[in-house]
Amino acid sequence: MNQPVIGIAAGVAVVEGGERLFAGAGYVRAVLQAGGCPVVLPFTGGSAQAGRHLAVVDGVVLTGGGDVAPWLYGEEPLPGLGAVWPERDAYEMALVRAAAALGRPVLAVCRGLQVANVALGGTLRQDLGGRQGGLQHCQESGGEVAGHTVAVKAGTLLHSVLRLDRLRTNSFHHQAAAAVAAGLRVCAQAADGVIEALEDAGGRLLAVQWHPERMVAGEPAMLELFRWLVNTAANQGRRRE
Repeated sequence: MNQPVIGIAAGVAVVEGGERLFAGAGYVRAVLQAGGCPVVLPFTGGSAQAGRHLAVVDGVVLTGGGDVAPWLYGEEPLPGLGAVWPERDAYEMALVRAAAALGRPVLAVCRGLQVANVALGGTLRQDLGGRQGGLQHCQESGGEVAGHTVAVKAGTLLHSVLRLDRLRTNSFHHQAAAAVAAGLRVCAQAADGVIEALEDAGGRLLAVQWHPERMVAGEPAMLELFRWLVNTAANQGRRRE
């Protein structure tokens, strides 16, 4: 069997006045450790590139990053919204839709969960800050440190992958899923009700609000998410001649 090629959607930063497209090393290492062949997918060229990229990869990782533009889910910007990058939004939303159409598996991480939910028709909470009774969802500790607890719903794909009812995760987000897209279901939540994971009915999309790639070394269950992606890509991904 050929080694599945896993496309990692690039993030973006402005460094010394210029744009830098990049993928965090944690994603690359996790894909490698799970048995995949990682490649970075730049979003330059916008949504037209998504189909071309999916023609050469077997599965996709949607990575963390900045906020999703609120007009993409029918809202105006509210106080607390951070910087948005519409070109990245357009590319990644097209990637989600094309992956669903072609049967490519997707592991969506943090921002990736939000992108996937919006791409399929859901909405977001623009900012979790200041809520009474809310947990800390943007921790000050490093990414390898577990923060709040997540409850995983029995009978879900996520539960079968992690084989855990509860786990402590890191947390680096101030946006979250609100209305869940048709075709997706909630498979994990924090104690304050914030949605921490979504999945589709077909078993080809897993979206988690935390950053598993930063916790692989200390929590073996986190690597299982990447193993699910690689194994599903090997079985259901791009058909090779």
